[in-house]
Amino acid sequence: MAFYSDLDEAVIPAVRGRIEHPDLMARNVLVPGVGHLTLPLHRSVIDELRSLLTAAGQGTWAARTPSGGSPPQPGHPRHGHHRRDSTAETEEAGK
Repeated sequence: MAFYSDLDEAVIPAVRGRIEHPDLMARNVLVPGVGHLTLPLHRSVIDELRSLLTAAGQGTWAARTPSGGSPPQPGHPRHGHHRRDSTAETEEAGK
């Protein structure tokens, strides 16, 4: 997905802000009247990205879990984050 604007002064011409390649299925979204630095802060861009990431996360999780269980919570070992014992780290640092 590419967001581009007709008022982007950093990407000239504005059409260069689009992704157009025969091997890619890209979606180009024109956000009219918005400058380059404002694009990531614009409400429509934020909402669209949130929807896209939410859908991708749900699709990814559903593909990995045949039982359709709920995804692990942050900090849970299955989530990819392993908690470290800060006491053990402090003791090792003192050695």
